Amino acid sequence: MASTREMQPEFPVRNVQIALQALAAQYSTMVPPIPDGIYGPVTAQAITVFQEAQGLPPTGDTDRETWDALHSAYFRWLHQQRVPAPLHLFPDAGAVLPADAEDDAVYAVQLILRRIARQYADFRPVTVTGQMDSDTVRELQRFQARALLPETGEADRETWDRLVRFYALPEN
Repeated sequence: MASTREMQPEFPVRNVQIALQALAAQYSTMVPPIPDGIYGPVTAQAITVFQEAQGLPPTGDTDRETWDALHSAYFRWLHQQRVPAPLHLFPDAGAVLPADAEDDAVYAVQLILRRIARQYADFRPVTVTGQMDSDTVRELQRFQARALLPETGEADRETWDRLVRFYALPEN
């Protein structure tokens, strides 16, 4: 098979470089190429390192066998990097968790309220029980007041969304 350095590449050079760049951390001797679409000496050397590690002939060229191995390794790496799907704890958009509600989403509300209490002295930690008890209602009202929401003490979708946004902030 013809070398990708000698003629029009059979395999997209930039894709080869992107895969090598992603995989470089796995190979101590590999210098990651810049994905510029030019099959230069850095790309050839990275391919050689990859080929040696895969037990392929270390030619520095991207032939079909090298491409297939690189493609497989890159997609395994991508799968390992994949961010998990979001966990939708809150019920439907129109739902409300009233006082005395007992639900998995109440656990999440209480956990977020506990984090708020760790960061702000005027909040008190709530006990995580999964039940919307009077302490949870009181701290939820305190949060709603600070978030300029109606102080209902019930967790509606808008309150939930603000709690989640707050939780996404880094802790002090």
